[in-house]
Amino acid sequence: MIRDGINRDLIECANDVSNKSVEEKKELLLEASQAIEWGAELIAFSGSPIEERSLAVRLSNFAYGIEFRYGDETSEIMLEAAQSLRRLRLMLGLEQELNE
Repeated sequence: MIRDGINRDLIECANDVSNKSVEEKKELLLEASQAIEWGAELIAFSGSPIEERSLAVRLSNFAYGIEFRYGDETSEIMLEAAQSLRRLRLMLGLEQELNE
């Protein structure tokens, strides 16, 4: 399930990545990866090809190597995840988050 607030959390963390702990960033990236995978699987049932699955894998791999990543790389992938989750919400017909 795509929880409300995940986009906001990704954007806030991306904008303040240097003040977040490694664990906070890792947990958020893994949660985003799971949400994207879930959304991509639902859309795949309709027969539509979806490219978000590769992003889910990249997010997961990135999260497990977060200790060796630069802040700007982390910000960039978090913003990419937020954009992907917005797109999935639209495709699934879910309401957009408030304050995105």
